[in-house]
Amino acid sequence: MAKLTVDQCQRLSVDDLAGKAALATQASGPMQHATAVVTIARPGGEETEQAVELVAHPMRFGGWRWWLICGGCFQRADALYLPPGREVLACRKCHRLCYRSQREKPPRVDGPHGHDRIRAAMLKQMDKANKRREKACGVRIKTSTSDKQTKT
Repeated sequence: MAKLTVDQCQRLSVDDLAGKAALATQASGPMQHATAVVTIARPGGEETEQAVELVAHPMRFGGWRWWLICGGCFQRADALYLPPGREVLACRKCHRLCYRSQREKPPRVDGPHGHDRIRAAMLKQMDKANKRREKACGVRIKTSTSDKQTKT
């Protein structure tokens, strides 16, 4: 079974809570704590509530940075996720989620000379870009497309 991506899950971020709650920007002491109660609406019309802890850490040059505390690992997180069929908001590591870019495959290189085709395509794109640049500003940039090496 393939891992779920964060795009397939409900997401709760600090910014979502900051817009709906009055998080103090001027806190006192080394850290500031807050608790938010989040209502989770299920597709069948059923609603559940979950308490989410927030903590603010002072920033180096003043101000405070708010973080959500994951209910699974108790680590700071910028966002908590709720995958389909799960009951609890938690960070992406606790839910074993990945990003879509982590599932993308690198370009396919066929045969022993596949890299040569990719290199030739890149040089062709560079030549086109250089021609556009030359036309726009009158400066000529020359790229070498040969791999010839001189033997001594």
